[in-house]
Amino acid sequence: MLVRSVVPVTQPEVEPVSLRAAKAQLGLLPEQEDDHELILRLIATGRRLVEQRLGVSLAARQYRATFTAEDFYPTHQRQIGVLRIPVSPLLVDVDHPLAITAGGVAVSSATYAVDADSRPAVVRFSSFPTLPADGTLVVTYWAGPAPGARIEPGLESAILLYVAHWYRNREAVITGTIAEELPAACETLLAAHSVTGAW
Repeated sequence: MLVRSVVPVTQPEVEPVSLRAAKAQLGLLPEQEDDHELILRLIATGRRLVEQRLGVSLAARQYRATFTAEDFYPTHQRQIGVLRIPVSPLLVDVDHPLAITAGGVAVSSATYAVDADSRPAVVRFSSFPTLPADGTLVVTYWAGPAPGARIEPGLESAILLYVAHWYRNREAVITGTIAEELPAACETLLAAHSVTGAW
């Protein structure tokens, strides 16, 4: 099945990089509080950039993915066997449920199994839900690290490098300088965490 859309339903309650860590990266003292709002915004921006580049969620948040089978099955009644859930890692527990609806009707969790360890996560149906010709299958799920869990140190370092860069360079253009990217900087850190291995 093709994913037609992936929409974040909630925003992260906690960023994966703390204000304290960002201020340490910037060389700011704890009592320097003038730029807190700016730094928090840069942390969120850095997180979102890394998430977009890698197709992951670095903070627990809920998503809604809409699938359709119209490009795969020419018949009026459509059956779905395997779904690949966009945005890793899938977070499934009592507080973070996964729910599926087919044509607006809830699909019983007894009819499918979830492999949350796959990248991307996979839902395999033992009893296929049937969709009408214009029907959709909607999966509402959570992705990101478990509450209290830390992200990979390399990804934290990449976000901190972005924060430091944007904090020190607040304009779109800098004149009178020659810039060169440092080896083993953000691109290397992100490539090391590619889900597919391609970059």
